[in-house]
Amino acid sequence: MKPDTNYVLDPIDKDRIQPLLDEIFDSNIKFTYLITMTYPYRITDYTQVMKHNRHKLYVIKKNLKQSIKSFTTIEKHKSAKNILDPSDQNIYVDDYYDSEGRIVSRYGSLHSHTLIDARNTTKTKIRNLIRTYCPQEYNNQFGGFDIRNVNDKVNILSYMTKDIDAPDLINLNIERHHVIDSVNSDIGKDHPSVRGANGQKRISKRSSRLLLSTPKKQKYQRLVAKYQ
Repeated sequence: MKPDTNYVLDPIDKDRIQPLLDEIFDSNIKFTYLITMTYPYRITDYTQVMKHNRHKLYVIKKNLKQSIKSFTTIEKHKSAKNILDPSDQNIYVDDYYDSEGRIVSRYGSLHSHTLIDARNTTKTKIRNLIRTYCPQEYNNQFGGFDIRNVNDKVNILSYMTKDIDAPDLINLNIERHHVIDSVNSDIGKDHPSVRGANGQKRISKRSSRLLLSTPKKQKYQRLVAKYQ
């Protein structure tokens, strides 16, 4: 899934990503590429995706021979538009494809987004590394694998973390404390959503106290101007 270029931030988005922008600003991280991986099969286990994310980053770091900062999130497909029979509950756990190999739906399946700070390399080199060393996760069918340059960190961070504030759609069971893969990230380890299983409620409780404080608002506005 590729970031929507028409994605617009609302106040909830800004509250959610402000701590991440603060960390980027304080640590001097310059994210250069966004890697999106969509599996060629259905997967609903966040822990398994975290293992794949760790392997992917290991491959990149080892072969590029450089220290690489990263920020990784896990997202669930929430569009049910391709489901042939919405009343069939088994479709949420069955394979993507029908008997003729046509895609049915990815509804409820996981995929990942990873920002990396990698210098002196190219998208082609990173793509070849993933294709060679991550065959289980690699999928170039249906636009499932994408690497792009990072030009707008604000919108990308908001897009990557939107499941934290996603509605409670039927059968999705979004684990909001696992949306940010803190194990495979250099920022976001202390994000409100990560600290405890009920992350969304913790965000709501903090919003008026910390995330919307006047100094933070001013800093956020400066960061938005800097990154856009």
